[in-house]
Amino acid sequence: MVKIRINRVTKVKYPLDIVWDNAQDYVHFVHTHPKQIRAMQVIFDNSNIQIFLYKSLVLPYLPFSRTFLAIRVLDRENFLYKQIYMDTDSGRKIYYHLSLEQDGDFVLTHNKYIIEVPKLVSYFPSLFAKFVNFRFSSMWQEDLEIQKTRNLVGGFDNDTCAPEIHTLYDEALEEYEDVWSGKKGPVTKIYEFEETFLENKD
Repeated sequence: MVKIRINRVTKVKYPLDIVWDNAQDYVHFVHTHPKQIRAMQVIFDNSNIQIFLYKSLVLPYLPFSRTFLAIRVLDRENFLYKQIYMDTDSGRKIYYHLSLEQDGDFVLTHNKYIIEVPKLVSYFPSLFAKFVNFRFSSMWQEDLEIQKTRNLVGGFDNDTCAPEIHTLYDEALEEYEDVWSGKKGPVTKIYEFEETFLENKD
C-alpha cells in the first residue's frame, strides 16, 4: 500500500479552549462544511472515544462521495487526538494526529496525516498533497466563523453553537419511506410467494 504523509500547521488568534472545542466537535461538519461533507452519523461517543460514519464529497458540489468510518481517541488534558479513517469501499485508511499548542497570542494546530493512496496517485504525490491541503485550508476558513461565534457566546455547550444536522441515519430512513411510498418510482414487478412448514413429528 502506497502511503503519503502530509503535515499542516494552522495558526489562529482565539483562546485555546475555543480552538479545541471546534477541533474535537463533529456536530458542525455538515452544517459548516457542505462543500466537503454530505452527511454523518455518530455510532459511539463516550467522551474520550468517538466513532462515526460520514460521507465526504470527492469534489465540491458534485454528486460523487466516499463513505468513511472514523475512530477517534481523545486526550483532552493535552489537547490532542488520534484518529483513523477507513474508506468503506476501498478499505484504504487515513491516520490522523491532531494537537494544539499555545504560542504567545496564537494557538497552533498541528495536523499530521499518513494517507494510503491508490498506486496512480503515487505518481503525482505533490499534486495530491496540494489538493488535500487546499481542501483542509477551505475547511479551516469555514471554521473561523464558528470559532468567532463561540468566542463571543461560549463553547459548544451553548445551544447557539449546536445546530441540528442531517445524519446518515436520517437519510436512510427518508429513503426507506420514499421507496415504500413510491416516491422513488414504481416497482416494476411484484412476485408473491407463500410457504407453510409443518411440524416434523419424527
